[in-house]
Amino acid sequence: MEIRGGDYPIPERDEVGAIVLLSGVTDVPRIDQLQQVAIETQETTADVQASADEEFASLMDTGGELDALF
Repeated sequence: MEIRGGDYPIPERDEVGAIVLLSGVTDVPRIDQLQQVAIETQETTADVQASADEEFASLMDTGGELDALF
């Protein structure tokens, strides 16, 4: 079993990316929990984006009463 890790700066952003590579690691409950959190986060992000798109579209819909600026 080996664990390799590293980090790298992301240019023009105040963030640092991190990579962890696990080799030969099986049946680790904490990794399963982290994977589940990642899946839930992706789903939540997609839902929030869809909702934001719908809200934006409703804000831009003038019902033909106003000329659109964009």
